[in-house]
Amino acid sequence: MYTNRMFETNMFATAQQTATGRVIEVNRAEKALAVNVIPEKVVPYVMGKLSDVELATRLAARNGFPGAKTLFM
Repeated sequence: MYTNRMFETNMFATAQQTATGRVIEVNRAEKALAVNVIPEKVVPYVMGKLSDVELATRLAARNGFPGAKTLFM
C-alpha cells in the first residue's frame, strides 16, 4: 500500500471508473492518477500499520471490506 503523497497539490476531481473499479483523480495541475483499492488489504492495513481499530471498523461497515468480522462480534 502506498502511504506517501503522490502530488504536491490537492486532488481537484475524483471519479470511479466502473469498468475496472479504479478511482481516477485529477489535481489542479491537471495530472491524473488511477488508483486501485484491494478490499482484502484495507482493514488489515489500517489495523496493523495505523493501529486504528475504530477506523478499520468504520471502513469495513461502510464499504463492505472483509477482514473485520471479529470486530463486529
